[in-house]
Amino acid sequence: TSRQLEQWLEKVSAAIERQAASEQAPPRADFPDYVRALQRIALGQDATATARDRLAALKELLGLEAKGTTSYLERPAQPELTERAHAIREAHERQRLAKRERELGID
Repeated sequence: TSRQLEQWLEKVSAAIERQAASEQAPPRADFPDYVRALQRIALGQDATATARDRLAALKELLGLEAKGTTSYLERPAQPELTERAHAIREAHERQRLAKRERELGID
């Protein structure tokens, strides 16, 4: 009887774990989360990262310039500046798309 109970317990616990895993909200990440992950790799805080991973993370952070720094991430939010920066990026993207459409002859 005890063997049978152990088998049932194993089956039930596995089912409960599967259900709990499927009910969890999907993970979310924003720009600061990506930068912090790169920083952990680049600065040797990720024990699973290889030397090649560290070098690649350093290059990515350098490519981000000021945006790849902790001081940039920890600045207080400035909604007006954020909105203006977003508008500029959007305008640049529209210009790029319009140029590409002209090149392709799309009106």
